[in-house]
Amino acid sequence: MLCGALLSGGGSYEVFDTAAKVDDLLSTFHGIDYGSKAAPVGFTDAIADLEACSLPEVVPAQVWSPGYRYHMQLFLTPDRTRLVVCYAVHLPQREAAAAN
Repeated sequence: MLCGALLSGGGSYEVFDTAAKVDDLLSTFHGIDYGSKAAPVGFTDAIADLEACSLPEVVPAQVWSPGYRYHMQLFLTPDRTRLVVCYAVHLPQREAAAAN
């Protein structure tokens, strides 16, 4: 829902040219220690969905909009036709202000 709100509110998006290996993403994601900070919204589900997907690679993409304190991190199928996983990354207030 947040991703749609960002886009319908005049947000921008970027789909990266290079695919990422799912095993490499999972290794990175499992190694992240958030300490006392909360993990990104939907991050735990995104990891589970990546673990369950049968694709060797996914294509990273992002959606953002000035004025929002979140940007969305997406991973698409290699042919870029379907969403595999998505989670929201909270921007610190300073970064959100700079994005405006």
